[in-house]
Amino acid sequence: MTIIKIPDYAKRHHWWHHSNPKDRSKSYFDKSFVRPLLAQAKINIENDIKHDLSQHILDSFQYSDRAVMCAGRIVQKSLDKMLIDGDAYPIVGLLADNEFDKYIPRDWDQGRDQAQKEAIAPLLRSVILNAFQGMREALELTQEPCFPETDLLNKLPGCDLPYYTKPDYNKRIELKTKWVNNKDGFPSFLKTTNEASIKSLPKTLSGIFEKSWVSQVAGYYALNDRELPVIVVANANGHEIFHAENCEQLTPDYLDFVISQTIDYCQVTELHLKKTSTPMELCQLIDAPDFNSIFWNEKPSFKALAMDLFANRRDIKKWQIL
Repeated sequence: MTIIKIPDYAKRHHWWHHSNPKDRSKSYFDKSFVRPLLAQAKINIENDIKHDLSQHILDSFQYSDRAVMCAGRIVQKSLDKMLIDGDAYPIVGLLADNEFDKYIPRDWDQGRDQAQKEAIAPLLRSVILNAFQGMREALELTQEPCFPETDLLNKLPGCDLPYYTKPDYNKRIELKTKWVNNKDGFPSFLKTTNEASIKSLPKTLSGIFEKSWVSQVAGYYALNDRELPVIVVANANGHEIFHAENCEQLTPDYLDFVISQTIDYCQVTELHLKKTSTPMELCQLIDAPDFNSIFWNEKPSFKALAMDLFANRRDIKKWQIL
């Protein structure tokens, strides 16, 4: 196993690896500030140091789950049981329903997550079955037995830090799920209809969300000896499979182009890490975040603190929370 040395300029920012590029402001804030802060708060509580303040930090900066994310994880776990362990669908479906029933929705979004949970619950088993069929077809396409999620970690050309990614299956198959449209994430008194509408399956990978999928699987391609990736997308009505034969965005030329962009992004990150010593300095190098973007969809206390800190990016006292 190759040991990758992490440069000191990255260690001081608690930056251990690159990952799929998303919102730079959120990545910088999370990796260099929030995660170390949460780790220190937990240590403080264990040692009864600044207990109340540390607990307040944990409560304020705790990352939020979502019903759609929970459902997606359950679908993958169910497929693991069926495809790898050989478990029968009736038992798997029952376990999936029981696990999703235990999900506790967010309590700060005016009931949207609760409404999403209620809309998703009756669709869960159908999505599992359609994802299962899609995965079987994907495995026939790749002519491989099924093996589960695997960590991939290695350097991209021209980068000091390793790149980390985690394919869902076979080091190159990505599973995505579609659930219900946004209006079904509102309480009933805010809906125009009480019937949940199922999100449609994409026909191409050229949309905003689908482009992020391509960026994600391009990382698999780069770290998995250029094995071509496959994306399986399932909803309650069916599934779609995207691969190099039916999708331009998964061809070698296009994936090479995406990886070149990822390398550029990672090199800029490394330059910023080299030029700075603290999270405050790091966040001074980028534009103010768009706090309305999906990347900042966090609990109000998290977002309020982030907005305050970004508004005071030269006030060191503001950043010295612990």
